[in-house]
Amino acid sequence: MLRITNLPILLALSASLSITACKNKGGDTGDTGPSFDLDADADADADADADADADNSVHNMAPTVVISSPEDGDIFDEGEEITFYATIADDNDNVSMIQLEWLSDVDGTLNDEPSEDTELSFTTDDLGPGRHVISLEAIDTDGELGSTTVMITVEDDGQSDDDDDDDDDTPISEDDADGDGFTVEEGDCNDSDWWSYPGAEEYCDGQDNDCDGDSDEDYWDSLESNDVLGMAIDLGELDYDGVSGETYMIDITDLSLHNSEDEDWFRFDADDDIYDDIELSVTYSGSEDLEVTLQLYKLDWDTTIPWEEITGSGDLTLTEGGSIWATDEDIWAVRVLPATDDTLDCETLYSLHIEA
Repeated sequence: MLRITNLPILLALSASLSITACKNKGGDTGDTGPSFDLDADADADADADADADADNSVHNMAPTVVISSPEDGDIFDEGEEITFYATIADDNDNVSMIQLEWLSDVDGTLNDEPSEDTELSFTTDDLGPGRHVISLEAIDTDGELGSTTVMITVEDDGQSDDDDDDDDDTPISEDDADGDGFTVEEGDCNDSDWWSYPGAEEYCDGQDNDCDGDSDEDYWDSLESNDVLGMAIDLGELDYDGVSGETYMIDITDLSLHNSEDEDWFRFDADDDIYDDIELSVTYSGSEDLEVTLQLYKLDWDTTIPWEEITGSGDLTLTEGGSIWATDEDIWAVRVLPATDDTLDCETLYSLHIEA
């Protein structure tokens, strides 16, 4: 388990996780070890002013492309005619000047004809069997690239009829029920799913595609797996002993919820002492399109019932003032989990800001 202490936070996670920490105390600028930014807001304002002075021009946006057919998850038979349909828009160029290319990660380029219209389409019956990630790429005259993808399946039933007698000459093997080339004895963890077999590419679909026992592991953030309290990431002690009014802050970024079953747990020590009134604040910042539940657990009280919780999207904050007379408000846990069973975008990231 990874332990984040007060001082070596940047060293512990610098390879894959951006964490910043700072101690705010009026008038105290003494050397406490690694240097942290004590005035992030001022630095951010200065950077923003510098950026504004450096470039007042309007940046050319990449083309916008939307595939409306086929839809994500559609399944076709090998040899079936498939119509691909999309729309395109660009703020810089006429559509006829946009370089277009339809691609399959299985079959390569499918179509690269230019279009005179914002609506474009083509038809083919030549896709090979397998799981295809279909992408449409559009490049304008400034080199800006816009793209979008859908995932479809072309199924091979494993049968052939070489003598045209309407009888199947080669029946599907009863040992390999889904025709993916692997039997259960050979390690196929889902012999009813053509996309799942040993060594298969891992997709963001909540399934164990490569049969290694994990789902979506190629999309895990660097702190996985912390799906239960017993595997919570330990942030250490977020408090300074015996000094009233001090605040310790920590930011944890580049976190993800890769499927509807994924959870992220973190725990920390608020070091509650008598006459030391704790002030906790936990802020989640993420996509407006992803609804999550943020929970704060007081582990000194109960490990199964959240002390505070909130559900929503975007920015969510929980606070706890504690009691100046209490000494049993030391150990706390933060839990982040999807609020719905909707399919998640594995590349959607979020961050946590914790103060104690």
